[in-house]
Amino acid sequence: MQREEELRGLLWGLRERLLPLLPEEEALLLMDSTGLAHRGRGQPLRWRRGGEQRQVRGHSRLLCLVRYYRGRRLLVLEGVAVGPAYALDVRLGLRALGQARAGGKLLADRAMGSRAIWALLEGKGMEAHIPLKGGGEVRDRRRLAARKRFDPSLYRLRGVVEGVFGALKTRLAGGYLQEVLPQMAQKRAYLEAAARGLAPAVAPLNALATTLAPQPCTHPLQVVICKTSPACYEAV
Repeated sequence: MQREEELRGLLWGLRERLLPLLPEEEALLLMDSTGLAHRGRGQPLRWRRGGEQRQVRGHSRLLCLVRYYRGRRLLVLEGVAVGPAYALDVRLGLRALGQARAGGKLLADRAMGSRAIWALLEGKGMEAHIPLKGGGEVRDRRRLAARKRFDPSLYRLRGVVEGVFGALKTRLAGGYLQEVLPQMAQKRAYLEAAARGLAPAVAPLNALATTLAPQPCTHPLQVVICKTSPACYEAV
């Protein structure tokens, strides 16, 4: 999609300008997805239950990949992907991870446990913390290494990314998009995520502006009225 490529380029340019202002500490990569309803007609599901094809309310799927700086409690958007209702998280995850910088520890749910995701993470030098699906014997060396280093206390931090979705849905009055066409709703979801993700990243700018702002005068202003003319005064 040409429009989505343009949005990715815009997001990348804004992120590169913010890099010098970000903390130097190691950040965690958090990835999750959510659904955003819109005004469009109901959409048929691709699968059936019995002989009936179910209809669902029109909505878009939004996936966000953020870097979380724990010391500053700062969330910086790293990648975004949108799709139609019930789009596969693996496909959206591959698109979002393709936008990310190399390195870091990724926290994601077990829906991201496909071979394509593991291969991409290895190529980018990312350390995956993804719970493995179901039972059975694990043979893949990447999954074996992930199972050994999996830390439940660290994995709980994955829920921090829900703050991005919560703020976005609060702004949209409950996560409801006013667009009717699915394509327009997906573009709106992408732009809203980019706006919410970049807003916390300018926090260093706000702190710098507060530091450099002139301090208010602590001395009271004294006004001396000239005796010769009521209209004449001097501020001391």
